[in-house]
Amino acid sequence: MPMTVETSQEAEQGHRPKGHSMKSNKGVPRVTKGDHSAENSKAGAVQIVKFEPEAAYFAKWQVSSSDWMLLLVVTVVALIVRCYQLGVPANVVFDEVHFGKFAGRYLNQTYFFDLHPPLAKMMFALAGKLAGYDGVFDFKSIGLDYRAAGVPYVGMRLMPAVLGALTVPLTYATSRACGYKPDTSLMASLLVCMENGLVTQSRLMLLDSPLVFFTVATVFSWTMFWTLQDKPFYAKWWLWLMMTGAMMGCAMSCKWVALFLIPLIGLSTIHDLWDKIADRSLPFSGWMLHFGARALALIVLPLAVYIGWFWLHFNVLYKHGPDAIALTPEFQAALDGGPQITTSRDVFYGSEIRMRTTNARSGYLHSHLHPWKHKEGSGQQQVTIYSFADANNLWTIEPAYNKTIDQSNGPVPVRNGDVLRLKHKATGRYLHSHNKRPALSSDKHKFEISAYGFANFTGDSNDNFRLEILDSSEPNLQAINSKFRLIHTNLNCAVYNSRKKLPKWAFGQIEVNCMHNCMPRMSTWHIEHARHPNITAESAPAVSYKPLSFLGKVWEYNRLMAESNENLKGDHPFAARPQAWPWLRRGTAYWGGYGRVIYQLGNPLVWWGALASLAVFGLLWFTLAVLDKRRIFLQLGGLPETSTSPLPSQPQLFLLDPIDVADPWQYELVESYQLLATFIAGKSQMELHDALQHKASESMHSHSELVKGLVYGILTNPNDAGMFFRYLNIVSRDGFAYTLSRLQLVVTSHKFARIRPEVCTQLFWILNELINAHGLDQIVLSLTRQVRSGDISHGNVKLCWLMLQFLQKHYDWMVQFPVLIATAAYMFGRLALDHSRIPDLRLQESEFVVRLFRERFSECSMVGRDLVRMLQDIARIPVVTDLWTDILKQPQSISPRFTGIDQLLYTPTPRMFLANRITYDMEHRLLFILEQLPVNMYSRNLMWFVQQYLSTPEAETLFSDLIRYIVCVFHPSNAVLASNIVPRYVFLGGLLRFIRSQVVAANAKLALFYDWLFYNPQSDNIMNIEPGVLIIAQSVDKYAFMTASFIEFLAFVSDAYSPAQAPAIRQAVGTAMQDAVDKGVVSSLMPIYEHPRIEVSIRQNLYYLFPQLVPPVVVPPTVSDEPAKADDTELHITPPSSPEISSNPVQQPQPITPAIPIALDPVSRMFQDELVNSTESDIYTGGLPEDVALQADTDATKLSLEQALRDAGELPSFVDQAQSAEPDIAQISNLASEIVDICAQSDTPIPAAARILSVMFCESLEMEDIETNAELKATGEDNDALEHDVLHHVINAAAKYTDHSSAQKIYSLLVHLTEHKLDVGFRWLLFSVVDKQQPWLYTQYVDQYATGTLSAALVRDLSTMQERFPGLFYTVLPQIYAAFTDAFVGCHGIVKSVLALIDQPQVYRLNTLILRGKLQLIGYQAASIAAIIDMALDCDAFEQ
Repeated sequence: MPMTVETSQEAEQGHRPKGHSMKSNKGVPRVTKGDHSAENSKAGAVQIVKFEPEAAYFAKWQVSSSDWMLLLVVTVVALIVRCYQLGVPANVVFDEVHFGKFAGRYLNQTYFFDLHPPLAKMMFALAGKLAGYDGVFDFKSIGLDYRAAGVPYVGMRLMPAVLGALTVPLTYATSRACGYKPDTSLMASLLVCMENGLVTQSRLMLLDSPLVFFTVATVFSWTMFWTLQDKPFYAKWWLWLMMTGAMMGCAMSCKWVALFLIPLIGLSTIHDLWDKIADRSLPFSGWMLHFGARALALIVLPLAVYIGWFWLHFNVLYKHGPDAIALTPEFQAALDGGPQITTSRDVFYGSEIRMRTTNARSGYLHSHLHPWKHKEGSGQQQVTIYSFADANNLWTIEPAYNKTIDQSNGPVPVRNGDVLRLKHKATGRYLHSHNKRPALSSDKHKFEISAYGFANFTGDSNDNFRLEILDSSEPNLQAINSKFRLIHTNLNCAVYNSRKKLPKWAFGQIEVNCMHNCMPRMSTWHIEHARHPNITAESAPAVSYKPLSFLGKVWEYNRLMAESNENLKGDHPFAARPQAWPWLRRGTAYWGGYGRVIYQLGNPLVWWGALASLAVFGLLWFTLAVLDKRRIFLQLGGLPETSTSPLPSQPQLFLLDPIDVADPWQYELVESYQLLATFIAGKSQMELHDALQHKASESMHSHSELVKGLVYGILTNPNDAGMFFRYLNIVSRDGFAYTLSRLQLVVTSHKFARIRPEVCTQLFWILNELINAHGLDQIVLSLTRQVRSGDISHGNVKLCWLMLQFLQKHYDWMVQFPVLIATAAYMFGRLALDHSRIPDLRLQESEFVVRLFRERFSECSMVGRDLVRMLQDIARIPVVTDLWTDILKQPQSISPRFTGIDQLLYTPTPRMFLANRITYDMEHRLLFILEQLPVNMYSRNLMWFVQQYLSTPEAETLFSDLIRYIVCVFHPSNAVLASNIVPRYVFLGGLLRFIRSQVVAANAKLALFYDWLFYNPQSDNIMNIEPGVLIIAQSVDKYAFMTASFIEFLAFVSDAYSPAQAPAIRQAVGTAMQDAVDKGVVSSLMPIYEHPRIEVSIRQNLYYLFPQLVPPVVVPPTVSDEPAKADDTELHITPPSSPEISSNPVQQPQPITPAIPIALDPVSRMFQDELVNSTESDIYTGGLPEDVALQADTDATKLSLEQALRDAGELPSFVDQAQSAEPDIAQISNLASEIVDICAQSDTPIPAAARILSVMFCESLEMEDIETNAELKATGEDNDALEHDVLHHVINAAAKYTDHSSAQKIYSLLVHLTEHKLDVGFRWLLFSVVDKQQPWLYTQYVDQYATGTLSAALVRDLSTMQERFPGLFYTVLPQIYAAFTDAFVGCHGIVKSVLALIDQPQVYRLNTLILRGKLQLIGYQAASIAAIIDMALDCDAFEQ
């Protein structure tokens, strides 16, 4: 089969399938050897298998002239084979003895009974009538001469012969309609024509030939019906469907063995209707029409045909005959000449009765003077069932043993529940049972029934039987009407008709015994004759049998047929057993005479050929099954040897780089897709349909393999997605649960940001197809997390569009899931803030959010207070403005249950909504830092995280989402809190340093403290407050300006967020801090309040916010002239009452004007109009502003300098200059240069000079945040480099003395500065290798260490450079390698630094350098390679 390969670019040009129906093309994989040009073989090109359509289930057979010719030929041949010498033998053969006789009964209209339905026998009667048969010949025994009796037997045999001959052309037509070629169909018809068994049956008056004809006609009609599946409800479609039902009814009317057509046609119909359920182009009403048509044609019509032949049967046979005795009296009463029995209705004690079994083939309870003669018998008088009425069937009803009945007032009726005895009238003995086994059974639950008694014997308790009348509201026993059971009182067994014939010593009558737990229908009796000696027949009410209705006769006849077939036992002596049929070891002897024998035996060519084919098939099936388990697949009729397989060897869901490793589940999908393509290759649609069903039903593993392959095909092959989805409907056994689990892996993948565009489109296509699958809402919820905030890249915007369109299209489905509604409202509202440059998308998002709020506010309100924060950000969008105004002023217009915005603000936001705005990949990396990295190792990972996700201007809005996630979602365990893992407040402090916008900084602080503003201990979690408390308390020693900034922000936002409700907000903020102190988050606020770097204004704000935790400030606060007034857009908040928060007005000092200017620290763009158009050119890094730096604590510095002066000889003047001069960067830089000069030119103690320099740099100017000149130059920001890098002056001053006699002093000074935690080492390394290109300068610096090697120094300095300035690190790496090759190659520490923050651009750069020979990391020694690989696997980096 040829194979077609097309690239991903070509595949994307195709159209996505839009549905499927029975009319759509179905196909199997067709692969042609395509173009394998260099362009198509580029990395990233997706190879797709094209599945081209082939034949449908059944071909539309267009009968050609050659078909007509072949049909004529096979028909003529079949007639010759079956009709040649049809009159031989001229004797009764085999079952002609029965069916010929039955044909005669039809002709003389005398009733008979047979265990087969009537159609075939009536056809024989019709053939006999047409041939001149008069019905007199009785077919009494095999071998009778037809010619002597003048029977037209040839005409009667002609009917089955013609039907047998017509079976042959029907076989040809069926094969052709199934799509087989003429030669194959001809071979099939000739095999049927020459099959000896069929030929033998066709030449005799047997039921098998009509049965086979109607069976083949049924299959042919059903096949023709399937060829018209593309034209439902057309005339021909109805014709063949009705023909199928009619032929099936006729087949079942011949012999019940045709009932096997029901599973054949029935299962095929169920399969067809099941497939149509998955046809989304077919409405439910259309499906119901298909169901109704099939129910009418395949259920109602066959049943009507079956009953119709019985109607004809009963109308023809209306006369009573000898065979009718096997029927119930009610049935016989409906026949002409049948017995008409009339008797007294009421039964009394003393009545003479004749009792008979109620079921068909019934008889009378009978006894005679002959004893039981079986081995375990009692020898008492026999009691049996006899078919004919005589004097030995009469019994008299008497009271129970030792009980008398008062009949002085007249005869006493027998009633339900009475205990009575039956006395045999002819012998005077009582019906009796005892613990003896019956004649024909040794079962312990069966007992002998006898007649027992003798002269002057009054009986015993074993004669007592209890009367149980069944299904009657009349309590008195009545003849004919009452159906009853007789229960032996001692043995608790019922008098039972065993239907077994007794031996000759019992005259072959039917056994009756007493049985425990027997079937009611075989132990039910009724009274046919009743007469009381004291009541005349004329005075007693009479009763007689009611003739059965037509349907009653049908039911009775079929029940009797079932019983007769059930009771068939034994085989005639010339029959062949089934185990001998395949081998043809023995046939069936039909007739023998005149030296000739009719012996039915199959054709060896047909039977042995079929047997060999089955054996080969079974062997192949077993072999392929074993190979399948061992993952070995053979191409049987599939791909040609010369073709190149286009199946993907690597997962093609995501745009992965060559070094990326796909997840194991992706490889499983690819492997399953390969197996699927191999499995369905070369199969027709009919074969494929059945094969998929069978494969899916083998085991859960087979089912999952098929599902995975089909899901991968749908996602990666848009052109054939419709076909794959149809197959998915066929194989799914769990309501698509496993399908959804595979899709869940895709949508929660950490690599989802790199999903291929066509895969993303197909993902939403299959979600549309599975819209009613249980659990789809969880897939959609997971998918909403992959729409990244702060990202307007093409792929993310497309994903946002697709998600919005999907939810709009399936809005009615979405509203069933409250969490999905709330998530969609919060997500699209949050994304609308990012899409200001995409107005169309922003408008649709806003309209969708407004619609959800207007129509589903109760579900949206689940989000809680962060919903308000989101709405504030987008309230200026015109579509949202009216909604925001209604929320503030007319809450009842939104929802009758919405009382106001305070209802939202005092509802904490559940974690799932805040986590929704963080992608799975982002969350994974964030948790890695917060759960595994110690505090001294997190900074470089944080820098990588910021570069990866927060480096673009659009991503700045993501800062607030990250802070809300860390504060409200990630709550560390006690084990993490007790370890050295980086605390949340430390991480948040580091994250805030990267914010470069005033507006973003204000929103980030609001996100940090948002829960404070509405804190309620009963509903809020203290863990949401803890990071803000700790970042205020723990920053005061080293970063007092940050503590001051946060306190001023809290004071400002408490008043400005909603001026009208400022006291309530301040109270909530105070309660939050009080709760934190009470629960031990911090012990007290006094260390902050009393800290020397905290100004008076900050202390005033502390008291203003937390008067219960700090004392009042001595300096009175500045009070504003006028209190703030609320405008029309204020938030009106009513805090819920709680024990901790009083609902009474709070007496607080007048609001203090915050010290932070509004322009530098905006709270909300909602309330500060002037900030909407403000520029964001000013960079806010969260570091030390210049004005704060100039206010450093000089007292501590002065103390350190005086201590250093005691150890310095020649430096007093420079120390005085440093203390008296205004400490700007330029002066300190000059001072540092002069200190280096003096150290080189005098005997100044090196440790003292290093101490002074460290105090100047570290304690005064916080130099750990100042960039190097080289880093500024590398990033293009080298303007005023000397002004920003004081250590640069130290390096330049030291460089002047590298060739001087004082070089050792300079190296010693550099070493001491390194020991004082100044980053001198990597600067000197850069100076030596990059600036001067004299590596020996760095080597001499390293030699000053008492211990350590060059490799250890390189590890230390390169690690510092990599952590502080990763861009510079990867730039200078080749030069350092060239300078120190021996120490560089194979150094574990250097490799670890290289891997620590490596990302994709650096990977490409390193690959290029290594391939060009400009860099070598590991070396070629196996031990080194193994050790470094082990080390790399334990590193803490992300992209190792």
